Amino acid sequence: MASKPQREESFQIKKMSKPHSCIPYNFEKGMRRMSTSWLARKYKETFRLQPNLRLRELRDLIDRDHLYKPSMSMCFRTRMKALSLLLGDYKEQFGILWDYANELMSKNPLSTVKIKVDTNENGESIFNSMYICVSSLKKGFLEGCRRVLCIDACFLKGPWNGQVLAAVGRDANNQMYPVAWGVAQQESRETWTWFLQFLHEDLEMSEGHGWTIISDQQKVKL
Repeated sequence: MASKPQREESFQIKKMSKPHSCIPYNFEKGMRRMSTSWLARKYKETFRLQPNLRLRELRDLIDRDHLYKPSMSMCFRTRMKALSLLLGDYKEQFGILWDYANELMSKNPLSTVKIKVDTNENGESIFNSMYICVSSLKKGFLEGCRRVLCIDACFLKGPWNGQVLAAVGRDANNQMYPVAWGVAQQESRETWTWFLQFLHEDLEMSEGHGWTIISDQQKVKL
């Protein structure tokens, strides 16, 4: 709903039922009005990819995107609120891991999905590690790839640190072929042994004759 002011040649919006994402504007001071909550929602995905983004870099980014240069304290509050939003998102995602596992199993029968949890002093389940081997990838590897596997890990970036464990093969075109992957709190002999015992069963490696394993790990018992 809008109406025409008595002494102005313009229309003024009085009521808007639909949500909008435009930035409020202070006509008296001739400048945009941005809240730290709005900026946190706006740049939440930026902090998801760059959790260590510096305050000066954030200020330059806001200035470039919106022609508005916030104070350093405002940037600090924006970063804290954005990270708080991300922590909430991550916690909710941990809560639906079992749904994710069931969905993988329903869409890919004969797949292997293992989730290991610990229990804290309050009786709550705490995520420890996960192993995934999709049946179609397993079948394709066994039927069309060499018996060569490379295992390695890389760091996860974000509010929760961890390691991605992966087993990769080579297809008939000599290209990388994902076989199995997982997530663990840290890379250790224990986590690799847990990961490899499921990989050994999935690929039916038996005593390992005819298999070649490539790894930079020195303390893993294959």
